Amino acid sequence: MPANAKRIGWIDTAKGGSILLVVFWHAFLIARLHGPFPEALATLNLWLTHVRMPVFFLASGILSERVVQASFGQLVRKRIGPLAWLLVIWTIIGRAINAWIPLYPWLDGNLPRLSELLWEPQGELWFLYALMLFAVTARITMAFGNLWRAVFVLAFFGILAAYNEWRDEYYTYAMVSNYPFYMFGVLGAALIRQATATYARASVIAFLCIGGFFIAHALVSSGLVQGTAESLACAGFAVATAVGVQAVPVLRRTFDAFGRRSLPIFLGHMPVMAGIYAVMPVQLLILHPLAVWLGLFATAVTGSLILEYIATRVGLGWFYRLPVPILQAAWPPAFVAADLRRGSLSKDAESKVVGQS
Repeated sequence: MPANAKRIGWIDTAKGGSILLVVFWHAFLIARLHGPFPEALATLNLWLTHVRMPVFFLASGILSERVVQASFGQLVRKRIGPLAWLLVIWTIIGRAINAWIPLYPWLDGNLPRLSELLWEPQGELWFLYALMLFAVTARITMAFGNLWRAVFVLAFFGILAAYNEWRDEYYTYAMVSNYPFYMFGVLGAALIRQATATYARASVIAFLCIGGFFIAHALVSSGLVQGTAESLACAGFAVATAVGVQAVPVLRRTFDAFGRRSLPIFLGHMPVMAGIYAVMPVQLLILHPLAVWLGLFATAVTGSLILEYIATRVGLGWFYRLPVPILQAAWPPAFVAADLRRGSLSKDAESKVVGQS
């Protein structure tokens, strides 16, 4: 059976949890702008940094296992092209919104220009840039034997770490610290499948990760090394939790549903939040920050899915995926016809981003 022929059961659950935590975080950043906030909740939300994007990149790596072994042409068609399209379109959309209301109210200054986004990770769409870079490097890695693959991954991670020290800013750190998770997903997909095949194995992973987290937290080193080690332990525990959720059908179906719609949620939740924040009385934020946090979270998740539904129905589905005319112009007609026969071009662009085609 091909490596990616059987989909890992907990993948959508993990992705669903990851995207909900991302929205939860952004809602928190808005809710705390004008009033006191429970310190315990703020601390918990900060710790969840070690779960949100590491789990997303681990899942993306697992689901990219097959495509990064294909030709560079297929990699461009299935990954780089769709990702670059989303980066360009949603940067333009974001700057248009930001001209009227702050798209990210907690940030100072203007949004990054498109020219900046094409050369380095900037802004809240940094993950699209990271996925493109990681896919290319994974494809190069697969050209080597097993030993040289490890050497290449470690060497490239070292280059990224040095770049992070030079840049010394958040988005570069976010990209660099998540590179190991993507590559572990690509290179260790078979091992991960075996390790999470049963609840007993997942339980062992959970206990090991709890211990690993405390060890990592106690490390003398700090910054990228400690943060990556802590994220590795937390992501492992989150994966074990996602495996456990499979035993609870109602939770599994709920998280799987969000996981399958993670891309439109990620792209659309901030425009929804920004619109609500623009008309929200400041007094409400001051008096009821916790209620605002939860309300923003629920509304943003629901609103982003409604936005995608409306956009698709009124002919704006190209907000979420490459339009067919561009595909036809960029690639041989046989490739496009094959995608159309499979129906992959009528699905949401997430299938192109994390390998569900």
